[in-house]
Amino acid sequence: MKKAATPSFILALSLKVQPYQRDILNMRLELARNIYNACITELERRYALVQQSKAYQKTMKQIRASYRQEQKQNHLNKIHGTKKTVSLEKLRKPLYKALSQHYRTYGLSEFDLHSFVAPMVQHVSCHIDSFTGQKIASHAWNAMASVLFGKGQRLHYKKYGQMNSLEGKSNRSGIRYRDGILHWLGLSIPVIVSRHDAYVQEALLTHRVKYCRIVRKVIRGDYRFFVQLVMEGYPPQKREKDSGMFKRQTQNAPVGLDIGTQTLAVSAQESVRLLELAPSVQQHEKELRRIGRKLDRQRRANNPHKYNPDGTIKKGHREPWIQSKNYLKTLFQLKELKRKQAALRKQDHEILANAIIKLGNEIKVETMRYDALAKRTKDTKVSEKTGRFHSKKRFGKSIANKAPALFLSILTRKLGYFGKPLFKIVTQKVKASQYNHIDKTYTPKTLDERWTLLPYQGQSLPIQRDLYSAFLIQHVTPATLDTIEVSQCEKHFDRFVALHQVEIERLRLDSRKKLASMGM
Repeated sequence: MKKAATPSFILALSLKVQPYQRDILNMRLELARNIYNACITELERRYALVQQSKAYQKTMKQIRASYRQEQKQNHLNKIHGTKKTVSLEKLRKPLYKALSQHYRTYGLSEFDLHSFVAPMVQHVSCHIDSFTGQKIASHAWNAMASVLFGKGQRLHYKKYGQMNSLEGKSNRSGIRYRDGILHWLGLSIPVIVSRHDAYVQEALLTHRVKYCRIVRKVIRGDYRFFVQLVMEGYPPQKREKDSGMFKRQTQNAPVGLDIGTQTLAVSAQESVRLLELAPSVQQHEKELRRIGRKLDRQRRANNPHKYNPDGTIKKGHREPWIQSKNYLKTLFQLKELKRKQAALRKQDHEILANAIIKLGNEIKVETMRYDALAKRTKDTKVSEKTGRFHSKKRFGKSIANKAPALFLSILTRKLGYFGKPLFKIVTQKVKASQYNHIDKTYTPKTLDERWTLLPYQGQSLPIQRDLYSAFLIQHVTPATLDTIEVSQCEKHFDRFVALHQVEIERLRLDSRKKLASMGM
C-alpha cells in the first residue's frame, strides 16, 4: 500500500566543494545525463512497438470514434436548442484500461524502466547508487507520461551540460545528509550552515529530512553546488530579529485580485493597490536587448554560409553552426543576466505574496490561461492606413518577463502554510471587468478602456478598471465563486472609493515610468 504524501518544503544550502570533489560531481552528472538519454531512447523504442500493435490501433480507433460521436451529438443539441451535454466517458473507461494493458505488455511503465536502468547503474555503481538511478528513470518516465497522458508532444534528450541536478529517494542511503555533512559514495562535503541563521537552525532541528537533491548552478561563469534538503512538514515561520514576532501574519478577511499580464490590482478592507508585477526585472531589459543584438551579429559573422542574401536563415542547411570563443563568452553573459533576472523575479513575487497574505487569507482571483495569451493570434489583419500586416504578437514577452502564473503558484504555496486555498472564481459567469454593481448591467470593454464611469453622489466618478474588477472579485460569493454579492458591494463601496482615490493619487505622484495598462 502506497504511503500518503505528507507536506514538504525545501531548505537550500551551499556546499563547500573542494576542486577534486567538483570534478567528481561534474562527472557523475554527465553519467546521469547519459543514463537519462538511454532511458529516453528505450521509451521511444517501446512506444513505437506499441503503436505498431494491431490491438492498440483498434483501441485508439474506438476512443477517437467515441470523441467524434460525443462532439457531433453536442453540436446537434446546440443547433436544436437543447442544453443537455452528452458525455461518453463511461464508454471510454474500459477502453482506457485496455490502453494501459497495451502499455504494460510492451514494458511501457515506470517499474519496467527501473528494471532497464538497473544494469547500467550496476556498471557505474561506484558513482551512481541504485536509488539515484531509479530517480533518473522516474524523471524520464514523467516525460513519457506527459506524452501519453498529458499535453506533451515529444520526448527531448538532454544536451551536454544540461543535467544539473540529482536526487535520492530517502535520507537513509545514497545521497544523504548527516550532521552538517552531505555523504554520497565516498564523498563527504561540508554544508554551509550559518550559526546566526535562526530559520535554518529551527528547520534542521524540528523537521525530518525526507531526501536530498544536489543542484549545480553556473554563477558568474563558475560552477557552484547546492544541496536541497526536502523537509517534512511546513516551513517554520520567520521572526523579527529584534522583537521575535512572526514576520508572516494574516487575518480572516476577503481580498480580491485582478491579475493581468504585467499588473496586479488588489482590493482589501484596509488597502486598494495597483502594482506592477516583478518591477525589478526591468532593470536588465536594456542590457539583454544589447547582448541579444551582439549575439546576432557574431552568429552572422561566424556563419555567413547559413544565411540567404536577404538575411534570412537558409532552410534545410544541415552544416553545424560555428561558435567562436567570443560568441560563447557573450552567450555566458546572457545566461548570467537571465539568472539574475529570474532570481529578482522570484524575490519580487515572494515579497508581494507576503504583503497580500498580510491583508487577508480569503484570497480570490480570476482564472486565466496564460499559455493561450502568450501564443500568437491566428487572425491575419491588414492596416487600412498603411496596407501592412498587423503584428500577430500578443502577450508572450510580458508573460515571460512578469511570470504571473509563477506568482499565483507562490501565493498558493504560502496560503497552504495557513491551511487556506487560493479561490479561483468562475470568470465566464462573474465577468468582473464588464459588471456594474450599481445598475446591475454588463458592458463589454476593449483593452484600451482603462477607466469605468460610475454614478456616485450625483456625479459620474471615474474608477480605474482593474481596481474596480478587484473590488467586485473581493465580494464574490465564497461558496459558489460564480456570483457577486451586490449587497456587500453597496455596503463597502464608499470605503473602496476613498481608498481608490488615495491609490490614484499615489500613482500620479510616483515619478517612475508607469505601464500603459495602468491607464495613468
